[in-house]
Amino acid sequence: MEKRKEIKPGAAKRRAIQVAAATPTISGAPPFPFSFLAPKKPSPLAQPKKSLLSNPYLQIFLASVLLYLAIFIYMYASTPPLSLSFSYSEEPLSKNSQVGLAPGDVLTYSASGLNLSAELRYEISTEPGCPIAIIENSQGAYCIDHSGTVLGAKDGAKPNGTLGFFGTWMLAIGPGWKWGENITTMVSNMSAQSSQVRFEDMGAERALGRECRKIRISITEAGATTNLYYWVDSEKRFLVRAISPDGSKIELSNYTR
Repeated sequence: MEKRKEIKPGAAKRRAIQVAAATPTISGAPPFPFSFLAPKKPSPLAQPKKSLLSNPYLQIFLASVLLYLAIFIYMYASTPPLSLSFSYSEEPLSKNSQVGLAPGDVLTYSASGLNLSAELRYEISTEPGCPIAIIENSQGAYCIDHSGTVLGAKDGAKPNGTLGFFGTWMLAIGPGWKWGENITTMVSNMSAQSSQVRFEDMGAERALGRECRKIRISITEAGATTNLYYWVDSEKRFLVRAISPDGSKIELSNYTR
């Protein structure tokens, strides 16, 4: 009598899975990749994504930005506002002429340079308490006396009475004349910046058909010197022509009285 082999429960199922895993498929695909008896591996897609802020390098960068921002805010809040002040001094000025302008005079200048052009107009009149009133472009009015001293101005008197076309120093020019002034600028508690301005008569020279004295004006700042040239009417003592190093110039285009 032939003995039958006893098959334990579940063994048949296990055997069928093993045979199926070892048998190639019709399409030629690899054998069945896993057994039901093997533990399943978690899918990568199922893993939680890491936050961008969890990157240690990004954390260091953001911390640095916040630190610099805090330092900037502290310095800005604790820094007092800037203050600006000037001091002005000049050498003694020996005048040899009085102002040659008179009420009714009208001077027109053309200014050009750096792709810009403009027209400047000065009218001379007289008012109570003001021997010579200079009206600039029909707006700002300046008052000077016959010695060239600035008595007042709507927009504030300018250093040494320079009014665009006239300066008190023009009443002292002549052969061999030299003169200077110093301007010191102070910004808060920073070191002062000083500018030296030197004037020198270079001799007689005609300009735009008028007899003039050619004046060199040297401005020295931080060790660098810039030269400007003025032609001043020898008799009337007003500007006829001015040329700066960049080629900009101002010239008298019309004078009526």
